[in-house]
Amino acid sequence: AGDVIRIKRGTTYVEPSPANTSPVLVLSLTGTAAAPTTIEAYYNADGSDDTTYPRPIIDHATGGNGQACVRVQSSSYVVVRNIDGRNSLGSGGSAVRVRNSSNVSVSN
Repeated sequence: AGDVIRIKRGTTYVEPSPANTSPVLVLSLTGTAAAPTTIEAYYNADGSDDTTYPRPIIDHATGGNGQACVRVQSSSYVVVRNIDGRNSLGSGGSAVRVRNSSNVSVSN
């Protein structure tokens, strides 16, 4: 609980599958109300952020139906912030999809 996953600002991650049939990132995480697991952008080597740089991009490359750039599933007490999800264009596609989870917050 209380773990932090940081993704470097200015980087782009692209869906590796030619079929685009799954999300770029699938995460199953557990935090607590007092210490949620956080997925966020960073820029500096010490893990701190500098918001003058562009957010990291998770590019689904026109992903498949019902998929997402990032899927948070079977998780609780998770915070996702300052991540730019792009090109999840299929029916039901999204930047961040939350499934079978509780207490998940997504913000920029």
